[in-house]
Amino acid sequence: VLPAVNISPAGTPLCGQQVQGLGPAGAAGNTDGEEAKSAAGIASKLDVFLWSAQPTLESQHAIMSAAMVNARRARLRAEADRQLLANRLVRLAAEEVKASKRIEETHKRTQEILAVKTRHQQSEFERQSQRAEHDKEMERHKCELVKDFHINALKTCLVPGVPKILWL
Repeated sequence: VLPAVNISPAGTPLCGQQVQGLGPAGAAGNTDGEEAKSAAGIASKLDVFLWSAQPTLESQHAIMSAAMVNARRARLRAEADRQLLANRLVRLAAEEVKASKRIEETHKRTQEILAVKTRHQQSEFERQSQRAEHDKEMERHKCELVKDFHINALKTCLVPGVPKILWL
């Protein structure tokens, strides 16, 4: 709790002490001219007082208490900021781990896709090779059949008493 500080008519603090000769502004019995003289006199007395007055023990205690409270608040704010930054670092590290896992999974999936594509190409190549081999075999077999047919036709033509068949 801060002690009440008296404020002079000039707006400066009086540090808890009263100055002799200071009364309320426009006190009864003063005219405007007297009031101006009185105000000038009061201001000079106030200046002398403010320069010569020492703060009281209560005001020093209030200033020190306020400084300690401000320092404590600043320390608490700094601690809260430190904790927020530490939490943010933890979240960023967790996000980095997640991103690394996603990258690794993507790389693994890419490798799997490439392996499937290679297997598919290999099996397609093997199918084409087998088809070509089968076609060759079929052509060779066809040629053998035609050859056998011609040989049989010749045999039938050369046998006496058997009519000749049409040549192909």
